[in-house]
Amino acid sequence: MQRPRLLILSFTNAARDPRVFRQALHLRNDFDVTVLSRGNPELERVDFHPVEYRKAESLLVKLHRAGAMAAGDYTPFLKRFRPAESGGFHERRFDIVLVNDAMPLPLGFELARGCPVVFDAHEYYPEQSRTLSYRLFFQKAFTRLLHDHIPATAGMTTVCPGIADIYERRFGKRPDVVYNAPEYCRLTPSKPAADGTIRMIHHGIAAPGRRLEVMIRVMELLGAGFSLDLMLANPESPHYKKLLNISSGLANVSFRPPVKMSEICKTINEYDIGMYILPETSTNNAFALPNKFFEFIQARLAIAIGPSREMASITKEFDLGVISKDFTAESMAAAISELTPSRLDTFKSNSHRAAETYNADASIATLRNVLSRALER
Repeated sequence: MQRPRLLILSFTNAARDPRVFRQALHLRNDFDVTVLSRGNPELERVDFHPVEYRKAESLLVKLHRAGAMAAGDYTPFLKRFRPAESGGFHERRFDIVLVNDAMPLPLGFELARGCPVVFDAHEYYPEQSRTLSYRLFFQKAFTRLLHDHIPATAGMTTVCPGIADIYERRFGKRPDVVYNAPEYCRLTPSKPAADGTIRMIHHGIAAPGRRLEVMIRVMELLGAGFSLDLMLANPESPHYKKLLNISSGLANVSFRPPVKMSEICKTINEYDIGMYILPETSTNNAFALPNKFFEFIQARLAIAIGPSREMASITKEFDLGVISKDFTAESMAAAISELTPSRLDTFKSNSHRAAETYNADASIATLRNVLSRALER
C-alpha cells in the first residue's frame, strides 16, 4: 500500500529549525516526505527542494511592497518566496501539506491543489513584536492572511495552550498543542560539583531581544559558588561581542562553543541548572515555551526561569526549579541563592521524571493524529 505523500513547507532552514527538522525526522516513518524550505535537513528517506528568496529589484518595488503590507495586502511581499524552478517540483502532487508559520500559508494552498492543508503556527503572528515598524507594516497583513486562510485549513497546531486560546478566541479555530520537545534522551541527573559550585547553562542565540545581559547581572550578584556558561549559536554577531565585553570582569561567566542540535541535551547534562529569563516584551514572549526549556528537562537539569506563564505552569506541575518573582536580575539572584543541595537534587530528580512526558514522541503523536484526521476528511 502506497504511503500518503506529505509536503512539509517552511520558509526557514529545515536543518536549523528544530520544529521543522523533527517533523521530517519522525513523519518519514508514516509518509513519503518532501521538505520545501531554505535549507536541506539531510535526512534519509526525505526528499528536499529549495525555496528561493527573491530580493526586491529596486527602491520603488520595496516601497510598493511596504505600502501594500501596511494596507493589509500580503501578496506582493510573499511573492518573493517561490520553489526553485529546477528539479521538476511543480509537477509533483501531494496528498497533504503541512505548512509551518503564517507566511507560507498562501503558497501551501497553491501547492496543495485541493488536498488538505494543516497549519502549524509556531507563534501568534499578529503580535510578534510591539515595535512601531511591526505594527505599521506587518500586523494588519498577518491578521488578514490568517483570517483568509485559517478557515480553509483541515487542521491546526500550535506550541502551547495559551496561544491556542488566543487563536480560538480571535479566529474561531482551536489548534491542537504540539510542544517543542526534543527526542527522549537516556540520561541521569549530574552529580554535584566536587567544589560545591552550582553550575548553570543557557544555550540559544545572542540577540538583543533575549536580554542575556540580565543573566550576566545575576551572576554578578551571586558571586562565588555559582557559575554560568553561555553556549550561543552566533558568536560572529555584534551582540555576542557585546556580551563578551559585559562579562569580561566576571570569573563565574564563561562562553563555550555551540554544538549540533542533536547533541545539546547530552552536552548540557553536566550542569545543575538551566536558566532562562525572557521579559514579556510581546505576546509570544509572554506565552513562550521554547525548545531550550524542554532541552533542560531532557538534560535532567533543575530550571531557573522568570514568571513566564507557560514555562512556570510546567515548572510548578513537576516541581522542576525556581521561578523568580519578576524578570529582574535581583529577583532571579534572590531565588537561586536560596537553593539548598537537597532542594537542587529534588528538582533534578523531578526533571528526570518529567522527561518521560515532555519528549518528541509524545508531541509528534499529537501531530500524527491531526494529519490523520485531515486525510480522513
